[in-house]
Amino acid sequence: MYTDRKLGAFLVSLAVIVFSHSSVLGKSATYDDLQNTPFDHGNDTKYTELAAKEKEQDGDEVPLEQLTDDELEEYVNAEDGKLFSELDIISGKAVLAVKNDRSKRWIAPAGRALFSAGRALARTLAKGRTTSSAGKITRQYHKAGDYQSAVRDFSSLSPSNPKPFTGKNGLEGITGQLGNKYTIQARSGSSSGSPTLEIFKNGKPDGSIIRKIRYD
Repeated sequence: MYTDRKLGAFLVSLAVIVFSHSSVLGKSATYDDLQNTPFDHGNDTKYTELAAKEKEQDGDEVPLEQLTDDELEEYVNAEDGKLFSELDIISGKAVLAVKNDRSKRWIAPAGRALFSAGRALARTLAKGRTTSSAGKITRQYHKAGDYQSAVRDFSSLSPSNPKPFTGKNGLEGITGQLGNKYTIQARSGSSSGSPTLEIFKNGKPDGSIIRKIRYD
């Protein structure tokens, strides 16, 4: 009887091992199929369609032509929050890069937190008009000051590669880059006559927002 029990236990264990092994093989085959999918030859449309769908879902384009004036204002307000927070990070990283290039006695600018330049600028601005034309949005702000005020706000964001420029009728200005994404420009004049500070995405793509700060 002892031998029969031992033999029975052995057979049960063998059955469990065989079942488990077959399940693992099934899972491995599915995983191997995924690993060997010929993405580069376009032979499997299932995964290319999935990738296209995910790209569409991740896209940040908004159908501007379908927005009412109030909805456009809400959209730009939300995008402004993202922008100024992003500028906090961009300017903070730029200041850290300067710190690393200097001696250990480097001290951060007095009264300025490292990752707050974008929000600090936003707190000084009064919202103006928001307009949309040809797939682009212009958000205007107002701030008391002059061209030197615009230059100081330009410098507060620590743009890279700052370069002066001149234009017609004695126009002068300075331009630079905020990370790899934005261009910033301070100008002594504009079509309205006021000095301005502009921030816009490189290339001004459709759907982008141009921020214009007017100093008066």
